[in-house]
Amino acid sequence: TGGIDAPPAGFLATFPFSGGCGDVVFYARSDDDSLGLFVYIAGLATEAATAGTTQDWVFPLDVADPDVRVEVRQGVRVSDIVCDDVAEIDSRVDVRWTAVGGEARVRITPAPSGGWHTGTGTLTLSDVTFARDDDPAQVVSGGDLEIADVFVGWLAG
Repeated sequence: TGGIDAPPAGFLATFPFSGGCGDVVFYARSDDDSLGLFVYIAGLATEAATAGTTQDWVFPLDVADPDVRVEVRQGVRVSDIVCDDVAEIDSRVDVRWTAVGGEARVRITPAPSGGWHTGTGTLTLSDVTFARDDDPAQVVSGGDLEIADVFVGWLAG
């Protein structure tokens, strides 16, 4: 469908670049930025900062949650507008895949007050499967991934 092949099984483990920002965003991407993972979970950095201590959450990805979005994008420079306030002209998303199975674990540790970010975050994905948005019958196993100790709670700009 659409002339773009599905990512290979276990592709999440192949991403060499990762990061985070906002409240809260995690991302990881391929070397050529043609394939990327993007995780958006609303309000976690604020919750941890308000609590003043490290907070842990577990999100099952087979259950719809309006505050949790885990997706894979295929295209050109797919991570260009994530944690960045300047978009390049040649960035393009051709195919999106949405998580339909597996689990996301998140740990946010608040930073001391007065810094440019509100803390650090770790995302651990386990046994994640994705369905292609324009052909939901097409499913691929992304496997496992950990994005560890990235800065969160800051805004690009």
